[in-house]
Amino acid sequence: MTKRRLEAKAYRSREHLYLHELEALLETAKNGKGKNAHRDYTLILIMVRHGLRAIEASRLNWEAINLIGGTIYVDRAKGSKPSTHRLQGDEIEALRKLKDSQPENTKEVFGLQPRGVCRATERVAVKANLDISFHTHMLRHTCGYLLINNNHNSRKVQDYLGHKVFKMTERYTAMATNAFDDIDWNNMKG
Repeated sequence: MTKRRLEAKAYRSREHLYLHELEALLETAKNGKGKNAHRDYTLILIMVRHGLRAIEASRLNWEAINLIGGTIYVDRAKGSKPSTHRLQGDEIEALRKLKDSQPENTKEVFGLQPRGVCRATERVAVKANLDISFHTHMLRHTCGYLLINNNHNSRKVQDYLGHKVFKMTERYTAMATNAFDDIDWNNMKG
């Protein structure tokens, strides 16, 4: 008899990282020691900035990345829509450094299977000593959460994350802390 997995809320109170937690995760990865430290930092940075699933990060090839033009072609899994995203300067720098450290003609950016992606990100999260039980898919949820909280249109977020159905994007609008910013109890009239 197989053991049924409980709902996510049985393991943690939320499915995304707050900005300070993400910064701690990235800082821990960036300052990590060992031969894979830079790869792990780049992996987390690219996953969270582009809302990648573990399988999408594992499939990411160098031909999908245009370091000169500063773009990344995100080929989504699970029937989601692909798209091309702009790379930021720190992403380009991290990707160049990673590419320079790999043998010539390396095809895969990270060289990991999906389970390896999860192990790498979760290992960094343990070292970061986060106050939440971390799992790799939280990086995708963090991307959506931060985009919505920085006032990006929910339809744009839907396209950015490749959601075919808007219902998938709605979870981020429900998590948005800025949704009620205009409520000021000190200036209520009755």
